[in-house]
Amino acid sequence: MTKFVNSDNFILSVFPLYILIALISHIFCCIWYYIADSPDPDSWINRSGYRAEGLDDRYYASLYFIYTTLTTTGYGDIVPFTFGEMLATVIFTFVGVTVHSVIYSSMLQKFDDLA
Repeated sequence: MTKFVNSDNFILSVFPLYILIALISHIFCCIWYYIADSPDPDSWINRSGYRAEGLDDRYYASLYFIYTTLTTTGYGDIVPFTFGEMLATVIFTFVGVTVHSVIYSSMLQKFDDLA
């Protein structure tokens, strides 16, 4: 136990994985917003009532959707309506499951190496 608590190397080795998740989330967030930022009345921005909101609120709503999608939580308050949004959501979910499984297996391997 003391080996784990005193290991700065473990924390430094896991930190880039969190940065990777944040980077992927930001890129997907921008893609998700770009797909929906159209005059299409069926886009999630229009259906969820974010058209009148500021750019920062729409970004945070997009980021919220991406995090819930990448982690496969999916609360259902922001949902895809158009074909492009649905296709992007499938891709986001696939990438999210893959990235999270690689990251968690890497973290578990690091835990195992510390034992």
